[in-house]
Amino acid sequence: MKKFDHIAQLLQKYAEGECSPEEKAIVEQWYESLRLKAPAGETSGGDALWERIAGRTQPAETVRPSGKVRRIWWAAAAAVAMLVTAALFYPGRESVVRLTAAAGKIHQVSLPDGSRMWLSAGSSVHYEANFAGGRRVELESGEAFFDVARDDARPFTVDANGTRTLVLGTAFRVSLGATVEVAVVSGKVKVTAPDKKSVTLLPRETVAISAQATIPEVKAAPLLPAEKLNTAPARTGWEAQHLDLDDVSMGELAQLLENVYNVHIRFAGAHLRDCRNTISIDTGRPLTEVLDKLKLINHFEYTITNEGVSIDGAGCGTMN
Repeated sequence: MKKFDHIAQLLQKYAEGECSPEEKAIVEQWYESLRLKAPAGETSGGDALWERIAGRTQPAETVRPSGKVRRIWWAAAAAVAMLVTAALFYPGRESVVRLTAAAGKIHQVSLPDGSRMWLSAGSSVHYEANFAGGRRVELESGEAFFDVARDDARPFTVDANGTRTLVLGTAFRVSLGATVEVAVVSGKVKVTAPDKKSVTLLPRETVAISAQATIPEVKAAPLLPAEKLNTAPARTGWEAQHLDLDDVSMGELAQLLENVYNVHIRFAGAHLRDCRNTISIDTGRPLTEVLDKLKLINHFEYTITNEGVSIDGAGCGTMN
């Protein structure tokens, strides 16, 4: 069987909802890694691609899909054509997903284990498709923020220039520059330097590790002063104009905002953490403007002190 016949059959199965979980994950990771869109004015090109692919596998009486399904087919087919696939077409070798956030854009990624990752503008990472060799991400450049799904049997690691951060389930960021910096928002991580010296970080703690790696010093993570919340934009690299969020809870969003703005956010009740949001946020604006937008959607009020932001109110659950 020719490779592209195999591709066509895979995409056909995906469109009909008949993929195995592994096949579904591979197609969606290719699509997610490229974020392809048909160029303006070339919708007919996508249609033609559909015709060429579907003509190999589709019975004559099958109805040609339209709208969202056709766009997914166009993107997935283009993604497959651009990547040399190993997981399906070359048994025993796993494909590697490589992602780079565009300039001025924060990139949100759903990882194979259910964890979430956000890349700051211009940052790059790679990892094995389906985490076949374990839950591991390599940060190549820039900064990434992780909200890790807990799995006691499979630790999650982030490698950056010889420094390894290991967690079971937590929210933290890793920055790769002149030093490797790790900061914890929630949970606990173990950071191992290239010389094998290790430290443990707790919430609101940070460490910077140089290539010369002496014993790293754990510090309190800096917080944005209350008087600057009305004027200060996001941290460098996270001040992209649009942060597109897809079905994130307020609890997850609060952790992300803590990372973006260097602020501590507390909830008066657990019900406030569960409100879910699909929203675009302008991180070039001060945090107070972002909170003003969110409070209208999630039905809360907030107060600001030197200790951070406190959120209280009825919450979205009262609207169900």
